Amino acid sequence: MGTYMSDHAMLKPGAMHLANGGYLAINARDVLMSPQVWEGLKRVIRNREVLLEDPGEHTGMFIPQGLRPQLIPLDVKVIIIGDEPIYRTLTSVNNEDFGDLFKVKAEFDHRVELTDDNLDAYCSFICGTCEDEGLLGFEATGAAKVIEYAARLVAGQKKLSTRFGLIKDLLIEANYWAR
Repeated sequence: MGTYMSDHAMLKPGAMHLANGGYLAINARDVLMSPQVWEGLKRVIRNREVLLEDPGEHTGMFIPQGLRPQLIPLDVKVIIIGDEPIYRTLTSVNNEDFGDLFKVKAEFDHRVELTDDNLDAYCSFICGTCEDEGLLGFEATGAAKVIEYAARLVAGQKKLSTRFGLIKDLLIEANYWAR
C-alpha cells in the first residue's frame, strides 16, 4: 500500500553468502561494469566479512532503515575470470590493491594437444552435454565431426579447441537439425 516494510523472511543471500566456505568464480567484465560492485567486492575480500545490503542504498535513494543483520565472517576464495587486456587494466598503477587481493594469475590455453586421452575427454564432454541438455545422442561419426570442428577452430591438425561454449552451441544446433 505504498509503505516500506521489512521482515526477516525478506532477507536473501547473495553470491558471497552462498559461496561462503568455498569458491566464487566471477566474470571480470560483469564486475567492472558497475563501480559499486567492484569496490564492494574488494572491501568484502579485504575485511573477510560480508553484510546484507539493500540494493537501493547504492543508487542514492533514501531507504528507511529496516533490518540490519550482523556482519557474517567470510571464508571464500574468489576467482576472477577475464582476458589479458582486463588483467593489464586491473594491475595498472591506479589499481594497486588488485595485486594484494588477487595474488595468483593462471592462464589457460584455448587449445590442447590431440591425444587419445583428450579425445576420450572430448567424447565424455559430448555425452555429458547431451545428457545435461536433453539432446539426442551422437553416433561415433557425429562425434568425429564435432572433434573435426574443434580442430578447425584452432586451425591445427594436432590440436583441439577448449572453447567448450562454442562446442556446446554446435551440439545444441545439431540436435535442433536432427529433430
